[in-house]
Amino acid sequence: MKTNKVLFVDDEANILSAIKRSVIYEDFSAMFTLSGEKALELIKTNDISVIITDMKMPGMNGFELLKKVKEVSPNTVRLVLSGYNQLSQILATVNKIGVFKYITKPWDDELDFLPSIREAVNYYNLRLENELMKKAIEKKNSEYEELFKTKDALIAKTELDVVNMKKINNSILQIQNILFSKLRSSIDYLDISEYYLKLINNIYASFLATFPSVIEEFDIERLVRNFIHKTNNKIPIEAEASDIKFIDNYRLILLILLELVKYLVEKLNINDIAVQFMNYPTLSIKIKCTHRDFHHLYNNNMEFKLIINYLRELIKTSKGNLIIEDDTSKEILIQGNTKT
Repeated sequence: MKTNKVLFVDDEANILSAIKRSVIYEDFSAMFTLSGEKALELIKTNDISVIITDMKMPGMNGFELLKKVKEVSPNTVRLVLSGYNQLSQILATVNKIGVFKYITKPWDDELDFLPSIREAVNYYNLRLENELMKKAIEKKNSEYEELFKTKDALIAKTELDVVNMKKINNSILQIQNILFSKLRSSIDYLDISEYYLKLINNIYASFLATFPSVIEEFDIERLVRNFIHKTNNKIPIEAEASDIKFIDNYRLILLILLELVKYLVEKLNINDIAVQFMNYPTLSIKIKCTHRDFHHLYNNNMEFKLIINYLRELIKTSKGNLIIEDDTSKEILIQGNTKT
């Protein structure tokens, strides 16, 4: 990822010198200028993540500068640095242009100044990542729609994949919007939101790898064999011996099982997890969790609920289900929509 550039604008050289000393060890690249006119030139020729400007400057003042910045570089996060006696001008700027935060002079580096800039940089990065993810989703939609148009032999199957993919895309966007709406609450929440989005996006990438969907015949023995291989034979299993053959989206079922077990292993003790494979009345996979913290994880952990709900949406595309019966249950049930 490219280094963020932060532009500081103030007509007082001593103020810029103080800022330069304050940000010398920060992760972003700092740029400095004494005028709004020069700042605008830098904005036009550089990818500026954040701009922090004084309001009262000769020539182009802070209000005029931020107004032009919004026009030429709308993604740049705008902050105001000004004195208490300019509060009315600051409020007018906030209302008319939109300002992420304002910092009053004199400031405290550790309490006000640096945290505000870091938060603005994080906000810029997460918003940029959000936009890139949306574009990637739109590109995938376009690719599959094109595939649908050109592959006559796969029309029915591809159409279903496109429908399912759009459903999952909508789920991702809903998650993004919920998290993104809370981005400005705290720096910690910014980090958590970014982590959640990456978590969901990694699962989504694995889901896309199962395309085009294949409904195929398989038995429990094959499922168990692949599960043991993928988990390095570290998870205890129980499997019913049977000659029953199932017809379902095998790759999707295996994906859901592996993602769920991987998450539980990360959060709990691997010795407290076991998997049972059953064949009646349909293919059923029961994940048993005996860890004492499982109820707390299920009832109170937002991340766990997010993963469960998202995996449930994935398996529903194949008309299966993912079930936790009640708040006291220590079992997660994966059901296929199988035919024998």
